[in-house]
Amino acid sequence: GLDDLLDERTIKLWHDLYSSTDHYTDGWLSS
Repeated sequence: GLDDLLDERTIKLWHDLYSSTDHYTDGWLSS
């Protein structure tokens, strides 16, 4: 799976990016 291809740093980077994007989208949709 993807976990086998990505190291922890990359996984964290994508997780943080997704999380920040998700929060931004939620704020935009609720405004």
